[in-house]
Amino acid sequence: MLKFVTTSRKAIKRQQRGASLVEYALMLIIFLSLMFGIGAFGHALFSYQAVNHLAKSGARWAAVNGYTCNNDNSCNGTAGMNNGTANATDVQTYVTSLLPSSMQASKLTVTPTWVAPAGSPAVCTVAVPSPTSPGTMIGPYDKYPGCTVRVQVQYSYDFIFPLMPPQTVNMSSTAQLIISH
Repeated sequence: MLKFVTTSRKAIKRQQRGASLVEYALMLIIFLSLMFGIGAFGHALFSYQAVNHLAKSGARWAAVNGYTCNNDNSCNGTAGMNNGTANATDVQTYVTSLLPSSMQASKLTVTPTWVAPAGSPAVCTVAVPSPTSPGTMIGPYDKYPGCTVRVQVQYSYDFIFPLMPPQTVNMSSTAQLIISH
């Protein structure tokens, strides 16, 4: 003989009373992980964009503060330097001053270099006859107009994502410009 078990609605409700709390807790963990993850990825993207901007700004600043910027008074904040020419320390100081407050200066590395790629004026690498004083030689000047400045910015970003161990992401950007002054 078959026996049918009937369960009242009250009994079913009592059995499922804790189930909704467990479901809520699991969904809350997933939801908060998603929200904090979006914030972490957003800050990482912001930091990468800032590194890219810092490299471009540093290269531009070094390009306008070249060897001849004192000739036309176009030096930009380099009054205390030799001949007004920006050096590596000056570029590093300038770039660090632009760092957003959400990023740490201790994790930032700025490497400016002055290079002479093919097609650069000869004065960038060797002494050449002076156009204004016959019989005298000038150069080599690596920061002379027409030479090239390259600024590389590196940043060690600590990526923190919920439910995962922290990871360091090395961000890097390089900008190169021809010196104009």
